[in-house]
Amino acid sequence: MSTTETDYARVEQLLASAASNTTAAEADGRLLSLAAMLGDEAASVWLNQVAAETSDSAAVTPLGELATARVRVLADTDSLPVPWLPDDEDDLRDRVDAIVDWAGGFLAGLGEGAAMRGTPARKRLDEEPLAELISDLGEISRAALSDEDLEDDLNAAEAAYTEIVEYLRVLAQLAYEELAPVRALASGPGTNVH
Repeated sequence: MSTTETDYARVEQLLASAASNTTAAEADGRLLSLAAMLGDEAASVWLNQVAAETSDSAAVTPLGELATARVRVLADTDSLPVPWLPDDEDDLRDRVDAIVDWAGGFLAGLGEGAAMRGTPARKRLDEEPLAELISDLGEISRAALSDEDLEDDLNAAEAAYTEIVEYLRVLAQLAYEELAPVRALASGPGTNVH
């Protein structure tokens, strides 16, 4: 089991113990898109929302540690981030549901980050390649796996899932790179960009 799978399982467990309605995949998508928009500030913004939704304060500290480490992974451009998703041995339906949650979380984080960063961020999201990535995420967030898909060609469904996961990895890193001007603007003099 990889570190990412271990983190996924740990976050799922922490969120469940805290009675949160958020899945680990959704939380990860949101965190990575907030990191693309906000940089290091993303972990605390993400954690504040998670903490507000939880009933178990003991879960907050380990979630904060995971979030901080996760933001650092995205900032490390030597490798692509691996989304927090179920293990490859888990049921394909569960894994598809997780990429749907991840895509929805990423879109939500972009919207939240853009609201915090104001007009420059909203304008940047309307430009290519980010506009296309957002459109693709919208499609992924509506993905579904039918019984027919599983019966017709399970290998093709597995291959499609693997391709989508790889695309999400590239998408997260590309969004981080493309939003660097927004992060730089927010950290420069006169950080109020609303």
